[in-house]
Amino acid sequence: MLDSAGGTDIFQLTPAQLTLTQGVEQLACMRLTPKGLMRWYAKCCNTPVANTLPWARAPFAGIPQPFMDHAADGQTRDQAVGPIVARVHGRYAIGPTTADIHPRAKMSSLGRMFGNLFRGWVGGKHRPSPFFDPGTGTPVVIPTVLSVEQREQLRAYCGPRPEQS
Repeated sequence: MLDSAGGTDIFQLTPAQLTLTQGVEQLACMRLTPKGLMRWYAKCCNTPVANTLPWARAPFAGIPQPFMDHAADGQTRDQAVGPIVARVHGRYAIGPTTADIHPRAKMSSLGRMFGNLFRGWVGGKHRPSPFFDPGTGTPVVIPTVLSVEQREQLRAYCGPRPEQS
């Protein structure tokens, strides 16, 4: 899932646009901190599935592009979801990057994301969601929250710390 710089293409969509067609019983969730992003994955093989905000009413899911099955419809990635709009968080790269990768999120990317969130919220695009119970709004599985020690152990597999950039 990682490219030569240690990054992954993430496609942002609303939960209502996502259908999990198999392996739902393997869905698990972890959070780096008690209030952090929810990182959904398949517990059988640790395959990343999506990142979501921790609220059921948030119309946002970030899907790693390799998780999506474009070939089933005979399409390329660009035909199915369009071209890459922005490359961000280059400061965490572990390999050479190209000139179009920004060290942080670009303001234009943030504006686009917040606009999509607002339109999705107004349009009720947070449901149905494969990640939250429709009646209670709670996650369909209890997230595991990593301890400080567990997060520090994972740093060896990540890019440089922000204070070192």
